[in-house]
Amino acid sequence: MNAQSAEHTVGSLGLVLCALTKKNIAIEITPTDTSQAAEFRASQSRLILTSTQVWLPDAASLALSCKEQDTLQLARVAHAAAHLLFSEAGRPTKGLKPMGVAVVSAFEDARVDRLLCTNYPGIRAWFELSIGSQAQTSASYFSSLIEALSRALVLGQTGQEPFWVTKAVTLFLKHERKYGLEDYDGFRRIASIMANDLGQMRVQFNPQQYIVPVLHHDDHSYLWNFEQTGAQPELNESVLTRVQTVGESADDARGSESVASSVARSSYLYPEWNQRANVLRENWCTVTDYASYPLAGENDAQTMSESLNLRPLNLRVSVAERPQTQRQQWQGNELDLDALIDFQASQRRAVGTDPRIFLSQRLRARSLSILLLMDLSASTADLVGEPQISILALQKQAAIELARAARARHDRVAIHGFSSNTRHAVSYHRFLEFDQPLTESVFVRVAQARAEYSTRLGAALRHATVAAGQELSERRVVIVLTDGAPSDIDVFDPDYLIADAAHAVSEARAAGVQTYGLVMDAQAARYTDAVYGLRARQMFEYPEFLPRYLSRLYQQLRR
Repeated sequence: MNAQSAEHTVGSLGLVLCALTKKNIAIEITPTDTSQAAEFRASQSRLILTSTQVWLPDAASLALSCKEQDTLQLARVAHAAAHLLFSEAGRPTKGLKPMGVAVVSAFEDARVDRLLCTNYPGIRAWFELSIGSQAQTSASYFSSLIEALSRALVLGQTGQEPFWVTKAVTLFLKHERKYGLEDYDGFRRIASIMANDLGQMRVQFNPQQYIVPVLHHDDHSYLWNFEQTGAQPELNESVLTRVQTVGESADDARGSESVASSVARSSYLYPEWNQRANVLRENWCTVTDYASYPLAGENDAQTMSESLNLRPLNLRVSVAERPQTQRQQWQGNELDLDALIDFQASQRRAVGTDPRIFLSQRLRARSLSILLLMDLSASTADLVGEPQISILALQKQAAIELARAARARHDRVAIHGFSSNTRHAVSYHRFLEFDQPLTESVFVRVAQARAEYSTRLGAALRHATVAAGQELSERRVVIVLTDGAPSDIDVFDPDYLIADAAHAVSEARAAGVQTYGLVMDAQAARYTDAVYGLRARQMFEYPEFLPRYLSRLYQQLRR
């Protein structure tokens, strides 16, 4: 699609949306990343909407005719209008587990679409053509059920649907006839019943991998607010492993250092900067905060810990000290003039006097807190150097070595890591906290970190800034260890996440947290200067030099 054609299409769709909603809502078409496989692009094509803007995927990437593509875009715009007209945005998820959220969302999609078709009967043809032209390619059994449910509520039942779909459609239509489509709470109760049935059927559901199966439906981010809600403990419980101690009782576990397993502390929503629209998208990214990775057992943990091959850093720097003036001392080399004046005045008034009239100069180390943020994306599994070693292994080694050196000099240090799988799933892992002892269990957790997914740096940096910002040290620093530019599979503009990361760095500095980048890419000047600034980044061609560069940066921070 050329620029002129795209502009015409956006203008036409914008008129349709304005006519349906009676509001001036901006529309933007997200360009297609042609480097990805066609099947993958199709699976990611879901519209995104807020109260002021709608982002449509480019339909040209799908295996559809021109007429089918036009109809799909019209159906997407109509579906967005249906939510804007009839759905309440940002409802709390209290009482719903992730599978329940997905089922309730599917029922809400059907409810608002049918409401819109009641008011504008001609729109039904868009929905019918859109879902009728979509191949049934759901990756999981749960997705296939949701797709079949949506298809049956639009095209009617064929008699070949699974029993769960037949029951859901029957309950939906019965409630519609008796109470009408405006009864949101009634349809939500039915959806909760059907979600419970899926749980009884032991249907597997992975919220990290779930993609809304109907092409003209949205990603449901408009419907829900996961912030400040009681649903987060349930969400975490359903997705993540509970704390368990292998072969120990609860009392013994308190003293154990080596067999703690993974726990997700909670999920957080963060904004993201859109440089094209010049707007900060509020509550755009979901960051799930983990305590550590699960451990298979004590023997495996010991092996992984030994694989770090730790060695002391060669730090040729003395403790950074500066003089601190202490007033009103009993003795010293100088007089405290303010205290002396008070002393003389007290004597003349014949009142109690304070004879501490000296100044004392003492050297005090400047307090420093460093948060090391490791890039855990899939590319860090690449092998480099001779002998061959992964980039992630070099990060682990450098991080632990610096932590040992910093703790020996009474500096505060934490080790965290991150990866991402779209804006809905930014994983943030805590391996060492500022107040946590540097014990064998920390070595195990760091050694166990694995490389996966992508690098949505901005969201992770915002979360790291919150952690570092809680420190009381005079200098608070976040050091990012990474091997490339920010990226993610749901972003097609290569400059988008770079601009967002730069915005996150600016936010951190405004909050009093300095941010530095150690980038293992000699050709990274274009984006590292934009993100960190010329004086706050180091680029180097050979990743095996990372410990040396990290040591050098630490020495600079202590001066």
